[in-house]
Amino acid sequence: FLMLCYSSFPASGMDWRSEYTPEEQAQFKELSAQGKKLGVNICLSFNPGIWSKPQLVYSSDRDYQIAIDKIRTVHSLGINWFALCLDDINRALDPIDQAKFGSLQAAQVYFVNHLWEAMKTMNPKPKLIFCPSAYTTDDMNAHLDYIKTIGGGIDKDVMLFWTGPAVCSSSIDAADANTVAKLLERKPFVWDNYPVNDMFPWRPLMS
Repeated sequence: FLMLCYSSFPASGMDWRSEYTPEEQAQFKELSAQGKKLGVNICLSFNPGIWSKPQLVYSSDRDYQIAIDKIRTVHSLGINWFALCLDDINRALDPIDQAKFGSLQAAQVYFVNHLWEAMKTMNPKPKLIFCPSAYTTDDMNAHLDYIKTIGGGIDKDVMLFWTGPAVCSSSIDAADANTVAKLLERKPFVWDNYPVNDMFPWRPLMS
């Protein structure tokens, strides 16, 4: 499994409403073909919230269409795994969303399920992982209403990311995983964030 992080391409994060360039699309197609030969699932992630200006509007037909068109384009190139990430975002809702949904969790459940309904019709059927805005055990416990709505409301075929007890967890134990699984109402998809170097670029990683 190899995930192309949303910081890798402007159209995945910094300028998520833009399209992938022809050169990037050619790279996706080649990477997908190589992944199939080697038995590696290639996953494209995108984050429409972290740097979005104007901010993502969950009820916007335009923003939804941009997101699903992005997925359809990359899916046609052979990539079958996708990660919709809404980690580290501004959690305040646009006034339109506030009036329609009343809470961040309700808005995200709507947006994720809306995307997934369209994705299920694609052939071959893709995989979708969602990274909620509370993605650590500590943050989930601090926002139980949020995470219980996410776990109970998002289609059970959608996987949910979790980084362990903290953002960069040095260890994850089974008891913690079981607790989170109950909140998410499914097994968590572990995002091993410990070896990242974007927060600690001075730290050498040795194995």
